[in-house]
Amino acid sequence: MFKSKEIKFITIQEFNKHLTFCRKYRDIVYAKRKFGDKYLVANIVVDIVNIYLTYREGGKTVTYTTRLDGNGNVNKITGLLAYQTICKYYKVPNMKTFDWMQRGINKVGEKCQISWIIASAVPLLYSNDEKAGKTYNNCWGYDMTSAYAWALTQPIPDTTQQPRFYDIVKEGEIGFLADGTITFDSLANVIFPLMESPFRRFVEKWFGIKKYGSPEESLKAKQMLNFAVGYMQRTNPFIRNTIVERCNLKVESLIDENTLFSNTDSLVSLVERKDLDIGPNIGQFHLEHKGKFAYIGYNYQWNDAVPTYRGVAKQWFINFEQKHHRKWSILDDEVPNVESNSYYYDYDKIKIIRRK
Repeated sequence: MFKSKEIKFITIQEFNKHLTFCRKYRDIVYAKRKFGDKYLVANIVVDIVNIYLTYREGGKTVTYTTRLDGNGNVNKITGLLAYQTICKYYKVPNMKTFDWMQRGINKVGEKCQISWIIASAVPLLYSNDEKAGKTYNNCWGYDMTSAYAWALTQPIPDTTQQPRFYDIVKEGEIGFLADGTITFDSLANVIFPLMESPFRRFVEKWFGIKKYGSPEESLKAKQMLNFAVGYMQRTNPFIRNTIVERCNLKVESLIDENTLFSNTDSLVSLVERKDLDIGPNIGQFHLEHKGKFAYIGYNYQWNDAVPTYRGVAKQWFINFEQKHHRKWSILDDEVPNVESNSYYYDYDKIKIIRRK
């Protein structure tokens, strides 16, 4: 189709204004393909988190993007830009170019599917089901400061080396299981030697900006640190899985009988956790919330504020409060169904929309 010259990160409200214009004056094409006169066409692309709208106006082609969940923290950069930036500090080996990855060697040297090698690591989610469905009035919520940044400073697999397959992990090595988890001392499917992290200067620079920059600079730096790790799934899942799993293992080791909820970089406790390493530095914990906490499964709400509810946009809860002049309750109010929680565009049916 046409090549975008500029990308702008905007709110979902601003995005809908551009979409309204395109619905009136452009043919909208869902996914990348040619369709008619490029000056009369708008292109929509959707990924897991974001939606992109590209069209040409006034001799200029611009891509507008926003988060699908309506989160107020609008993206400041793309995953590709974050990845290109981290590669300036250490050129992350692209595993797709490695002969052994292309062949997909299994434990007896036969060819197999690449998916056997390693799956994508899954960020930790823990919920104490026995205590769920209630409100607790005196809870403590701790977050790890820049969890991915901390993991980026730890030893990583040296993926420039030929790995061993289906063996016991030795000292100074890291092993990967087929489900994406890691091990340092047991049987593993793929084993690499460990190396000191080459990402320390990248982390130092962007964590410094996150800590001392303006709100906009801080948000960009936070996204730089997180998006760079996420994009590695496309090129080097071994390094990406190491980062995610190190965070998982660190937080998982801290879950006890008083823990209500936890994920990759946080935990909620019924009591004050005096055993945590509290401080402002990378990898330390800080108190993020204190007070009333209610949760159902992996969905939760602090002090009657806008909840974190998987699969439902925060904007819906804001709209509810504006309409009903009260806070939405995770324990008492119904969650919207897919239809009532839909966005301006039709996610499933907007293949091609003709101008009327």
